[in-house]
Amino acid sequence: MEIRIYEELARAIGEEQLQRFSDNIDFEKFSWQRYLELDLVHLERAEVEALLELIKPYAKRGGLRGAQTLGADIRTWLKAFDDPEAARSRTCQHFCALATELLARVPGHRLYWRDPTSDVWYAYYVEELTYHPKYRDSHRDRWNPAHTDIETFWLEFGGRCANKLVFHDEDCIGLSVVEALARKGYVVETQELREKYLADVAGFNATVGLIGHQYLARGAARDDCDGNGDADRWSRYSRGTVTLDRDGGGAGACGRRRVLRGR
Repeated sequence: MEIRIYEELARAIGEEQLQRFSDNIDFEKFSWQRYLELDLVHLERAEVEALLELIKPYAKRGGLRGAQTLGADIRTWLKAFDDPEAARSRTCQHFCALATELLARVPGHRLYWRDPTSDVWYAYYVEELTYHPKYRDSHRDRWNPAHTDIETFWLEFGGRCANKLVFHDEDCIGLSVVEALARKGYVVETQELREKYLADVAGFNATVGLIGHQYLARGAARDDCDGNGDADRWSRYSRGTVTLDRDGGGAGACGRRRVLRGR
C-alpha cells in the first residue's frame, strides 16, 4: 500500500528518520511535488509500527496536514497483517493493496465462482492486481475513473483463458476485500474449496488419458448422459434408449468424460 507524506509533515519528522524506511526518500523531490511516496508492502511489521510512532505526535487535532489520515491508513495496514479479511478499504488504491496482501496469503492464490445453474464451483488463478489512477482518454475526450484490475486465468481444454475483474470506488470503498469480491460473486479460496479442487484435478488427470479409447459395448444405453439439464430443449424432448447389440456382437463405443470447463 502506497502512502503519501506531505512536505510539512515530512520535514517535521526529518529526512534521515524517513530514510530508514526507504532509499527513495529524498527531500529534493519537493522542488517539483508536494509529497513523498512510501510503499508499506516492502516494510516489516516492526518498521510499519515505528513509522506510525513517528507520525503520532503530529496526528492530533489541529496537527500537520495529512497526519491524521496517514495514521489511520497505517493502522488499517497493521490490521491487515493480523486479519487481512477484516480491514476495510478507504480508497480504490487502498483496496488494491489490501487485496494483494490477502491473496498473497492464500496457498493456491485462487478465487472461486459458483455457477447457480449447475451448482459447480469454478476456480480461477489470480495472476496480477493493478491499480490505475484516474486518467484522461484523449481519443474519446473523457476521464476514466480510478480502478483496480484483478486479472485471472484458467486452463480449458488445453488452452489458457483469461478474465479481468474491475473494481471502481463504488465497488470497494468502505468494504473489506472479502465483501467486495462477494458482491461480484467470488470467494477467496478456503481449505475446503482447495481440497475439493485438488481432488477434482487429480481425478481429471487420471481419466483424461482414457478419452478416445475404443471399446465394444453390449446391452442398452441412454442418450442423455452429456450433462444437459431439463432447461435444454433437445435434452428434454429427445431422450431415448439405444440398443448396442448388433448381429450378435457388441457395438463400438468411445470412452469420454463429461468435462465442466476445468479451471
